[in-house]
Parts: sequence; structure tokens; C-alpha cells
Amino acid sequence: YTDSTQYKAVVRVNRASRKAYELIQSEGIKDVYYLSREELNIPADGWVDYVHPSDLGMQQQAAAVERKVREILPDNNHSRHPAPGTAHV
Repeated sequence: YTDSTQYKAVVRVNRASRKAYELIQSEGIKDVYYLSREELNIPADGWVDYVHPSDLGMQQQAAAVERKVREILPDNNHSRHPAPGTAHV
């Protein structure tokens, strides 16, 4: 595969994943969440190829998932779990 061919294949699969997610949502199924490639925001050097993240990419993916989980879950006791990079006093 050329880079262009591989990239097009990945884009096609991502579109299909998004379409499946939207179908699930339209059927009223709740508590299913989707992070797009854009939301993951993995830099070009964060990929081994167009599919598999490198160590750097995995760190970025973990940060994006954490942000999404924090959006989803209620923050009943934020003092017990401070945001990453902040001091707990």
C-alpha cells in the first residue's frame, strides 16, 4: 500500500464507525460514547502507521479518553481526584 491508499482505507473505516455510532444513537441506545480521530488529536509522529499509535500516541489517547470520562461522570468529590498536573492541598 502507498501512504495515500492506506490513509483512504482508514478514513473509510472511521466513517463506517461513526455511522454505526450514529445508528446506535438514533435507536435510543444511551451511554455509548465516541471519540473521533480529531478528538484524539494524535500528532503525526504519534502513529506507527495510520492505525497504531506509538507510545506518544498512546499518551495522547489516554489523555483524550480521560477528558471524555471526566465530561461523562459526575464530579461529586473533585478534591479526592485533582486534575492531572495540579497539586492536591
